[in-house]
Amino acid sequence: MQHHRQSLAVLLVATLTLFTAACASGPPRRTTPYDDALRQVHLRGGALAWGGVEVGMTFAQVERALGQRLPVPDGPGELCGDYHLLTDVRGQQISLTFRGPTQSARLRDVGVRLPAGFDMDAVVDALRARLGDMEWVPSRHQPRAREHELRNRLYRVGEAGVVFLNPDGGFQMGDVCID
Repeated sequence: MQHHRQSLAVLLVATLTLFTAACASGPPRRTTPYDDALRQVHLRGGALAWGGVEVGMTFAQVERALGQRLPVPDGPGELCGDYHLLTDVRGQQISLTFRGPTQSARLRDVGVRLPAGFDMDAVVDALRARLGDMEWVPSRHQPRAREHELRNRLYRVGEAGVVFLNPDGGFQMGDVCID
């Protein structure tokens, strides 16, 4: 009986310790409709990546990583001469930009579609949690504007590239072509 009480006391102390630690870590993380899409973002070998697809892969490598055939890219685009395609990966619409029309063309950037009007600050916080230090890049079109005053935002992620956020479309990451 004495041993049973000691075991119960140890279990109670352990449970209270875990509960206290959980409460001390802050409020529970909020869930948004785009949390699954954000959990796919990461750095792999110094390259920005989403869901197993990393910037710099060839078209053929991207198809293998996704486990699906991709549509033929549109292009070349007017602004940067790149080839673009939209596809659906595990229920998430993404855009892929390549530096050419062939199977050996390299992936320039990955775009992730989010619902229009998404919470920009929440997405930036989630991306910082996934990618580490993201340095805000002031707009050359609005040089006096502060980060939170801008509709579209650009962040540098070390040597890996940039993340561009557009509240009407989502975000792009990699070697993003913007004017």
